[in-house]
Amino acid sequence: AAQNGHLEVVEALIGKDAKVDEPDKDGVTPLWVAAQNGHLEVVEALIGKDAKVDEPDKDGFTPLWIAAQNGHLEVVEALIGKDAKVDEPDKDGVTPLWVAAQNGYLEVVEALIGKDAKVDEPDKDGFTPLFVAAQNGRAEVVKALIAKGAKVDKPNNSGRTPLWIAAEDGRVEVVEALVGGGASPDRCSRRDDNPFLLAVNNGSEKIMEILANALITKKGSIDKPDKYGQTFLGLAARAGHKGAVESLIDKGASVDKRDHKGRTPLWVAAENGHEGVVKYLIEKGASVDKRDHKGRTPLMLAVRQGHKGVVEKLIRNGADVGKRSFLGTTPLKIALKSGYTEIADLLREAGAQ
Repeated sequence: AAQNGHLEVVEALIGKDAKVDEPDKDGVTPLWVAAQNGHLEVVEALIGKDAKVDEPDKDGFTPLWIAAQNGHLEVVEALIGKDAKVDEPDKDGVTPLWVAAQNGYLEVVEALIGKDAKVDEPDKDGFTPLFVAAQNGRAEVVKALIAKGAKVDKPNNSGRTPLWIAAEDGRVEVVEALVGGGASPDRCSRRDDNPFLLAVNNGSEKIMEILANALITKKGSIDKPDKYGQTFLGLAARAGHKGAVESLIDKGASVDKRDHKGRTPLWVAAENGHEGVVKYLIEKGASVDKRDHKGRTPLMLAVRQGHKGVVEKLIRNGADVGKRSFLGTTPLKIALKSGYTEIADLLREAGAQ
């Protein structure tokens, strides 16, 4: 009767002393199933007869939890009004606020945080309500949680932040909300990639623009490296995103800024065979012979990877074909060892011996 919302039947059975907390084989009580289905009047009748508001089913879901999951605002408010535990988690550590945030039920989220639900309470994998809201594109929920003091850079157990996942999934409005709430635009995951790299990889120019502007505002420079020494320009060059490279240089990015291994944007673009980016960086004044920490030049890496077009551009723009790495390797030696005869011929024509 409770499951189907038959109020008069429920009241009649209660009047005949039916047990209001009698569960089925799965631990589901009449109040639980009424809450699940959003039957407000039945819920009110049962709690009026002192039904246990925090009685969980076998999976640890309380009536409040299941009402929050399904977005039943009035039921949530009724249960909260009877002092239901707002932070009672299921077996995986998922709270009512967490599941409401995940599903984008803004009014339910507001009702729960209005009763001081813990906004940063993670599940067993370290995912907070803010993280799952960001992951699922719930921009308004993200804003509400931030306004209540949610930690915008709190990572999950894999080291990923809400901004990281929003950038990876191309959630523009969520990225804007997180950055507006103070999220760090260059915080890396344990995989050493940061939100900007994810935006570059996905080709999301709007997110790249938001993050670049945030880096300037928050860190004072577009050249501020992340903890691995990577600049936004270096990341864009490595990925071969010419539009991002152009935009960053327009914002004042240094074309010769090195990362923690001594690699310049031109170096990583050459290594990855991005001819258009290589050409543009050279036009903007990038040094063609900057070495990494092993003494290797962009030309050496382009040769090693067999990028003939890049090799031609570098030679044409004055790259030193006879330069040696710290181990004594030359571009020509690399070409011959790798069997790149056409590249070897190009190098010889340019004077390599």
